[in-house]
Amino acid sequence: MTVVIAAPCANQPVITTGLHLLACISVMAIVWGSLQRLNQRTPIFAMCTLSVFSSALLYLALENAEQEVALLVHNEASGLLFAIGAVLLWTARTTNMLDRILVWTMSLLAIFSLLRPIVLFYLQTGPASLVQHKIEASAASFVLFMVLTAMLGGVHVAIAIHEAIDIRHGSKRTDPVSGFLDQRTFELTGERALA
Repeated sequence: MTVVIAAPCANQPVITTGLHLLACISVMAIVWGSLQRLNQRTPIFAMCTLSVFSSALLYLALENAEQEVALLVHNEASGLLFAIGAVLLWTARTTNMLDRILVWTMSLLAIFSLLRPIVLFYLQTGPASLVQHKIEASAASFVLFMVLTAMLGGVHVAIAIHEAIDIRHGSKRTDPVSGFLDQRTFELTGERALA
């Protein structure tokens, strides 16, 4: 996404803004899913407002050929969305190791997204050199962002597998969808009652 925004040939502000909005929605979905697991409320209205406002700013920046501003808006918007999720997950104070890893990964993504444009501008890395990979810092930051994103996905997969194993082995005796006792618990309780 950053490469699309930074490209000098990106003269289609509507498409780029739509991709940015899609990226914001995907971050919101990740944050919402993570917060739902821990029974935390998700500030959907605030997150939607931030997404729409950043999309409008991104569109205006691209219309005026301000690619540095567009790069800054995109990174800061996703960083703020991850930061909202990280702060709310942090307040949940979970004891599960996978949830702690999730909080730390989301926090690192938020910090990296917020600081990435500042570091690139400090190194005087313009959008053209970002696309052409002339500076190693831009390539390293891209790789680091991909690694953090893959790590976040891996943590979510590990959490899903852990919950599936818990449900399968009966340590969780409620159905995850309905919240009622599951069939295995019903059968075990019925056998005990009949005995």
